[in-house]
Amino acid sequence: KQARAVIDTDPRLSEMTRIFLRELYDDIARECERIKSIEQKLKDLFKANEDCQRVAALPGIGYLAATYLVSFIGDPAIYKNGRGVSAHIGLVPRQHSTGGKEVLLGISKQGDKYLRTLLVHGARSVLFHAGKKEDRDSRWLMSLKERRGQNKACVAQANKTVRRAWAILMGHEPRHAA
Repeated sequence: KQARAVIDTDPRLSEMTRIFLRELYDDIARECERIKSIEQKLKDLFKANEDCQRVAALPGIGYLAATYLVSFIGDPAIYKNGRGVSAHIGLVPRQHSTGGKEVLLGISKQGDKYLRTLLVHGARSVLFHAGKKEDRDSRWLMSLKERRGQNKACVAQANKTVRRAWAILMGHEPRHAA
């Protein structure tokens, strides 16, 4: 509302500029309302879906990542294991093997970029808080960070989260659950 008032009262703006800015402002306001509506629908979906709530119990997973991950996985039985889901999302190393020698490269980045981004950002949060904790997973993550660096530790944590989510959706309890 304050921006709209500036548009209407700023003497430096011509009438034509005011008209264009009002239209742009109204477009942005409509999009903001649309985003709020979609976010509310996602929250309602999250609350109504037990799988989403169980996945959201994993560290680094909020309602948005949980609903997206559950919908992305769909029927977890189509995957042989959690690594298959991670590979589908693009969180496993690319391989270049020749002459019997296996070479692991950076992550494949195949699959859904937005979901991978949500998972890695959630893993960054887990890594940030891991230094203040003494549980097994936090010690593993901090050790990995020291050996391989922050970014690789984040991707490894995201990979681990996806594997645990698959196990939860399959009805198994993930090992060493937090």
